[in-house]
Amino acid sequence: MTNWSDQEIDLDRIDCTDRSFAITTIRSIEALCNHIDRFGLLAPPILRNQNRSYQVVAGFHRIDACRTLGWKRIWARLIDASDAKCAEIAVADNTGQRTLNWMETARAYALLRPHFPDETALLDCARALGLAAGPDIPRKTAALLALPQPLQRWVEEGVLPMPMALELGRLERTEDAVCLGELFRRFNLGLNRQREFLAYISDITRRDHLSIRQLLQDPQIVGILEDPNTDPPTKANQIRTLLRKLRYPKITAFEAQYQRHIRELHLPKGVELVAPEHFEGSAWRLFIHFTKPEELGRQLKTVQDLAKHPVLLNLMG
Repeated sequence: MTNWSDQEIDLDRIDCTDRSFAITTIRSIEALCNHIDRFGLLAPPILRNQNRSYQVVAGFHRIDACRTLGWKRIWARLIDASDAKCAEIAVADNTGQRTLNWMETARAYALLRPHFPDETALLDCARALGLAAGPDIPRKTAALLALPQPLQRWVEEGVLPMPMALELGRLERTEDAVCLGELFRRFNLGLNRQREFLAYISDITRRDHLSIRQLLQDPQIVGILEDPNTDPPTKANQIRTLLRKLRYPKITAFEAQYQRHIRELHLPKGVELVAPEHFEGSAWRLFIHFTKPEELGRQLKTVQDLAKHPVLLNLMG
């Protein structure tokens, strides 16, 4: 049982520079200021007496908001508790208000980990406190806190999903991870598209003995990035196309040639010719779309003529 008491405290005696138990990544307190100004301080911050000052266990933003509003004194809950118990209280205070993002979850685990060296006990405590508690979460959250600061910030902002952040963290060069993270941030790419970009880029840099930073400084990529007349989604598609071309130059060249030949066939509406996947193999497909029997007859005549067309014979030769 933790001993506690509610007391009115001078704000000047509260040490908010000690962030030992800080978890939240929320930066703006404007909404909180408006709420407290209208309704008062409904949930008192939790403090621990440190002789000449008070250490904040929970409620950093509430204290900042009260200071912003010009308050001099606030009601707070003083506790007499160990570091382990304070860590649990800090986590519980946060999870009781909202679902934590991944960086907040990582900070919560970092608070608890020193007091629960046994991972099973750590997960049991985390689960009881409302944290994500899968068997791989302790390892992943520890890895998140080891990432470069820009990557941590982009995880906080939702730009980098945790799986991609961890993949970038495994890159050999920190500057490469940050460059790639910045590219994802710039275009707000989803996880699947991020993985596609990373796969192309990793293959190209490995093959050509380049760093990711060097590849992203390619004049063609820089030209796309700096084009003032193109919107971000279009730029992302252009870079994707360019990366695919750089990764598979023969396939992309053949695709361009294939599209030229398809145009030369002058296929009517409703007739679609599909090449073998990746242009490997010999099985081609032909789709005929029709709404009336007579339309089918015309399409079949087109197909008969197509079978003798020199462009098709060249394509399949």
